[in-house]
Amino acid sequence: MYVVLGMHKSGTTLVSRMLHESGIEMIQPGLDRSQTDYDEGAYFERERVIDLNRDLLGFGQPAHRYPKPRRLEASEDQRTEMRRILGDAEPEEGVDWGIKEPRLCLTYPLWEPEMPEHRVIAVYRELPEVWSHYKTRYSPRREIWWAVRAWSDYNEGVLSVLDEGKRDAIVIQYERLMTEQREFDRLAEFIGRPLSDMRKPDKYRSRSMGARALAAVELTRRACGLSAPSRIAERLHAHRRRQYSA
Repeated sequence: MYVVLGMHKSGTTLVSRMLHESGIEMIQPGLDRSQTDYDEGAYFERERVIDLNRDLLGFGQPAHRYPKPRRLEASEDQRTEMRRILGDAEPEEGVDWGIKEPRLCLTYPLWEPEMPEHRVIAVYRELPEVWSHYKTRYSPRREIWWAVRAWSDYNEGVLSVLDEGKRDAIVIQYERLMTEQREFDRLAEFIGRPLSDMRKPDKYRSRSMGARALAAVELTRRACGLSAPSRIAERLHAHRRRQYSA
């Protein structure tokens, strides 16, 4: 089993689609979304995972507007539903499968005890590019701040999984995946099979926030006693560099 972790708009859909097209079942059997344009929404996810994550977190869409809960816990009914979802998702013996849903960055500690043995694919995209997406779509300043908060919370969730070191994991940087063959090859090596190349360079939007805006974000979060995005990014880079050099 594979679990794809990553913030919204960070390449998790692309990775999930490539896995699915390569024979790793990422969506319900019989549900064909392979021709769906990414811009129409989030795909290559399991709807029941999305629904349960929304229930666990207490919020839906747009997810970036909501802070992560101070306490995260699952009721016995919710744990039963997790087991049902995972049991129903598991295909016939010998078929690889997985799940992808950005909110798993926050809810993974609840799901992990219920999951069978699995490997983690962590995908990250640096804040300036993710921020640019939200700035284009949402104009009020508070929306951009919420997006920064979500980017930080989700990626800190990813880091908690990586730092724990319990699972076999690979860290993929979206910018490099879109522009460097070596990053693509690393993912193929990790899954141990030829990987369908679903990358579309014309879909890669590399707009970025300016240095002044990034500096303001850093200062504001530090002043609030929150983790600086640059520090979060450096920790993700460090995990990837260790794997790359190995």
